[in-house]
Amino acid sequence: IAVSNGNLVELLTSKGETIATLGLELIHATAFAFDSVHTDLYISGVSPKNVSIFRKHITKEGGSFPLQPIVSRSSEYYIQGLAYDPVTFKLFWTTGPGRSIMSANLNENKTELAKESVLHKFVDELPYGIAVDSCNRTLYWTNCNIGKPTIERSSLEGEERMVIVEKELFKPMAVTISKGSVRYLYWVDEKGYFFTIERCALDGSQRQKIIRSEHQQPSSLAVVGNRLYWTDTVANSVWSVFNYSAVPLKNYSTDQNAILKSVISLYEDIVLDNSCDNVLFKVVNVSGGICLNGVVTQTGSCLCDAGFTGINCEISLCHNLCFNGGKCTIYNSSKPTCSCSHSFAGNRCEIDLCNNKCLNGGHCTISAGVIECICLEGFIGDRCQFTSTLCNHFCNEVTYNLPNSSEANQCRCSIPAAMIAPEQENATMGNRFMSFGYKKWPVWSLGAACLVLSIACICLSLAVFRLKGRPRLVRRYQVNPNSVKSSGRSTNGDCEIAIENCCNMNICDTPCYEPEFRAPGKNTKSKKEEKCGLLSNMDVQPADATSNDLF
Repeated sequence: IAVSNGNLVELLTSKGETIATLGLELIHATAFAFDSVHTDLYISGVSPKNVSIFRKHITKEGGSFPLQPIVSRSSEYYIQGLAYDPVTFKLFWTTGPGRSIMSANLNENKTELAKESVLHKFVDELPYGIAVDSCNRTLYWTNCNIGKPTIERSSLEGEERMVIVEKELFKPMAVTISKGSVRYLYWVDEKGYFFTIERCALDGSQRQKIIRSEHQQPSSLAVVGNRLYWTDTVANSVWSVFNYSAVPLKNYSTDQNAILKSVISLYEDIVLDNSCDNVLFKVVNVSGGICLNGVVTQTGSCLCDAGFTGINCEISLCHNLCFNGGKCTIYNSSKPTCSCSHSFAGNRCEIDLCNNKCLNGGHCTISAGVIECICLEGFIGDRCQFTSTLCNHFCNEVTYNLPNSSEANQCRCSIPAAMIAPEQENATMGNRFMSFGYKKWPVWSLGAACLVLSIACICLSLAVFRLKGRPRLVRRYQVNPNSVKSSGRSTNGDCEIAIENCCNMNICDTPCYEPEFRAPGKNTKSKKEEKCGLLSNMDVQPADATSNDLF
């Protein structure tokens, strides 16, 4: 039998003696499935790699081959149980809380990860243990939902699903099928602090209780002849029962916290009834005992070396894979890869790095991973895309130096004047020559703006002076020098008094008085009379005795 112990697999005899200990590149293994025809052990577990199921070929003497990835890891479920059908190379597993049974078609020499598919999708069921009856092409599994526990079956294609056991179950866990002419279905049922191991015919009839025990928690079950084996995660031991008497087969130390999760029978004699004759013949004679690049197993099939496939290991995975002198290599994942020369790239070395790189007859060279072009005379640039004539024209005409000093091969001038940037290499010749004076437009723009502003200032100045130059009317009044005001004020000599705006006291030296208050009406005086009344308090004599009008 094989027992998982953390990241180790121990091969034990029926008496518990260790044959060999196999190391696994896993944190710990959780479930086993065994192909007794090809002696392949399928292992699920927690791995630092993005893989959840591996395959490991082992020999009867305890030898083994490197671990081979089979199925990638999924974040949607955690594998609880594994089962394998050697006839169709098909793997089945349960997901527990994921409420599904998954499957994957495997090729015995397949080097790529298999694609998984959903065989059954449940609503309330929690599938845990799983087993395959290759002769009857039937799949069995346990539903450990304590609300409605069942043991069910279906065809390997997922059809004809039915419940075969549903009474007196509490939490059925592991399940397995015995080998031989008369086959039985065995399962473990956890019932709180005690458990039972029972069996029935493959159709659910002839139910029989094998053992009832306490203070254990079985997680897996195996049948070898007339012996039963199971793992106990409480005492961390492997137990066996013979003649209805259970005894501990081997105890394991828990110093490394390695919990025994799985046990499975290996290398038992295949004794089949008449219904399995055709199946056995099909499986055993898969290769005819001839392997070109591999070894022949005990059953006559081929176990191919890394990099080969086919029934007789006659197909090389590296055949015509790499182009242009690339070297094909096979690593631990058994996936072929191409190592390309320095001039080519791609998964199959199909890409020429120098293809269409150099223009105008330039020669492409690659040194230390750097691609360079050796140009003919008269051409320069990182791709030989510039001519010396064009550079001379730029140096003579262009007055602005385009800043791009990161490129090594560009058109440069002795006097810092012009430089062709790589971003302009696809521009037309006309567009390049149009860029000669592209920095002169700000000067012309500023000059035009200044001219417009000057004209506007002149026009505004003329308008202001024109408005200020309107004629000023001044009216004067001549006073008789010999007259004396009633107030006693005298004047010396004749004078003329400008009376415009005198009421505002801005121009007049002589105070003025507002005309008497009058209400508007028919007898309102004329403006002339009102002007005369401005000096009504002064005794004045006009120069012309015949008229006292203002002039």
